[in-house]
Amino acid sequence: MKSIIEQLEHEIKLFKPTKSSISTLFIGGGTPSTIQPELYAPFFETIRPYLQNDAEITTEANPNSAKKEWLGGMHELGINRISFGVQSFDEKKLKALGRNHTPSQAIEAIEYASSIGFDHISLDLIYNYLHDSKELLSRDIKQASKLPIDHISAYELTIEKHTPFASTPEVRQEDEELAFYVSESIKDIGFVQYEISNFGAYQSRHNKGYW
Repeated sequence: MKSIIEQLEHEIKLFKPTKSSISTLFIGGGTPSTIQPELYAPFFETIRPYLQNDAEITTEANPNSAKKEWLGGMHELGINRISFGVQSFDEKKLKALGRNHTPSQAIEAIEYASSIGFDHISLDLIYNYLHDSKELLSRDIKQASKLPIDHISAYELTIEKHTPFASTPEVRQEDEELAFYVSESIKDIGFVQYEISNFGAYQSRHNKGYW
């Protein structure tokens, strides 16, 4: 975190932002939830003067590491939007994707985040994994619709070099019909598609500004 703060101070000197000029902030990479909230405090002390009063401040989180204490601490820092890397509510699929959380952990984390007052909650879903079907994805979307979320990001599984799946590219299927099915099914629960992978009753200002 010390290096990140040093980099932030460098960027502030370089770009010279004015007071209250930053409208969105995104803490990403999936693993922010492995860092204790108190370690973020100096970062927020540095950047807070440049944030607008109504700035959208998002953090990503993995359901297994987003414990109640972490969620509470991040909310106290002023984060008002959280994006959970759920990927699926199917236990077998989660294991196949190498995810370390269970469906119940994802549900519990989302419900707790809502209960303590996060303004906006999003979750990610993955599709076109080899064993995906309309039935499985329909169950995922139906479960998502029961939760206190206002946004879904639906991503097609991609195989990147130097990742565990690089040696087994066959775990990905290319089913264009399934992609359209996911899109239409999410829209059917009342979420507007405002970007190729993003759907929401709330449209993320950060996504619209940078994607």
